[in-house]
Amino acid sequence: MDLVNIVYRYVNRFINSEELINHLETLDRNKFSKIENEEINKLIKEVREIIKNVPIKIDQVEIFLRLITY
Repeated sequence: MDLVNIVYRYVNRFINSEELINHLETLDRNKFSKIENEEINKLIKEVREIIKNVPIKIDQVEIFLRLITY
């Protein structure tokens, strides 16, 4: 269910990559099988590669907007 919540939150809006990684890393891995854990690790690795290789301006704007609204 945790993964479903993550997908619902992030697929249906602009993805903040760092926040997505944080949520994936804090999942209770005991709830998942070995294969599912491997897939989660692959997903985290892929998102990190995207962050590294593609400038994500939307993330920066979103973070800025959050900062000024609080």
